[in-house]
Amino acid sequence: MNKRGLLAVLLVFMLVFSSFAVYADEHMEDEVEVEEQEEAVEAEANGEVDTDEEEEATEADEEVAEDVEEATEEEAVEENDEIDEEATEEEEAVEEDEAAEETEEEMEEEVVAAERIQLNLGNNIAIIDGEHVEVNPAPYADENGRTMVPLSFVGRQLGASFDWDADARQVTYTKDETVILLTIDSNIAVVNGEEVEMDTVAVILEGRTVVPVSFISRTLGFDVDWNGETQTVVITPAVEGEEEAADVDEDADAAEEMDEDEATEEAVEEETVTEETDADEDAEEEEAATDAEVADERTPYHEEDPDVIPNSMYFLQTPKTEYKVGESLDFTDLEFGIYAGHGGTSITAEDFFDYGVESSIEEGTPLTVEDTVVVFTSLNDATLEMEITVTE
Repeated sequence: MNKRGLLAVLLVFMLVFSSFAVYADEHMEDEVEVEEQEEAVEAEANGEVDTDEEEEATEADEEVAEDVEEATEEEAVEENDEIDEEATEEEEAVEEDEAAEETEEEMEEEVVAAERIQLNLGNNIAIIDGEHVEVNPAPYADENGRTMVPLSFVGRQLGASFDWDADARQVTYTKDETVILLTIDSNIAVVNGEEVEMDTVAVILEGRTVVPVSFISRTLGFDVDWNGETQTVVITPAVEGEEEAADVDEDADAAEEMDEDEATEEAVEEETVTEETDADEDAEEEEAATDAEVADERTPYHEEDPDVIPNSMYFLQTPKTEYKVGESLDFTDLEFGIYAGHGGTSITAEDFFDYGVESSIEEGTPLTVEDTVVVFTSLNDATLEMEITVTE
């Protein structure tokens, strides 16, 4: 083979080798690009999956956090409610304990029934047998119109012993053979073992137990008088009319069983007793008249002690104010509250002479239509007017 032929063969090989190298380079670049694209796609896919998982995890964490927060808030609210309830219960318990302690202290005091108790609504000064006694809280009318006063005051002034059961929230009054049991906020009382319905209830007010004074007083054997004009309650021992009536009935039954002679004899004896009684009454009237004359001659108390003369006066109880022409002025039931140098007290018309009080129209004077007002004046120039009406 000559040189020219060798060169030709070599040239062909060089061309083939060059083409193959170019092809290989291009093919490798394509594969690299494809691999890079596949890796990019995979990376994007993986990234989206990771993002979704992260978002889902974040949402789950937020939900858990919200649930925890809500549970915490609910627990806090429940704890606060429990604390408030406990605080309220503690306050109520403290009030009841204080009421119980005060009641126990007052129960230790000796109890003697008063002869006359006077209460004015809204006034914390009561008049007990002419003396001023403080009442706390002041008497008041409840929603049922019943006068309410502290349990210890009622028991002490009516001469009853009383007991307070803080656990059962019950008060028990005992006087002679009568036992009264009251329960706070209940209108059912138990009297000598039998249930009695009241028209109101005992309550705790300002840490003190208050009870209906009329129910307690009447059940324990006292009379209760109410004056709507002066908003006054007056409590006095009951008149034993029922026992007298029972005695009369027994005498009548006994008289029916006696024969005529015995009945006649008893009638004669009763007539004799009646005559003697009339004579005694006449003697008492004469004695009273004599005492009145003596009283007019005696020295009034205010001359010995000027500090009893009233500086101010007010009505505690008014007497009769409506009359017919010719009727006599009547000071029965008249009662003043006065303030003097010795303090406050109450007086009646019988005390005017001693306390230096005069009236513009004297008691017992026949009235005319021109009489319209009675003026009461003390020696210290304290005055009080009472309007009257006189008709034909």
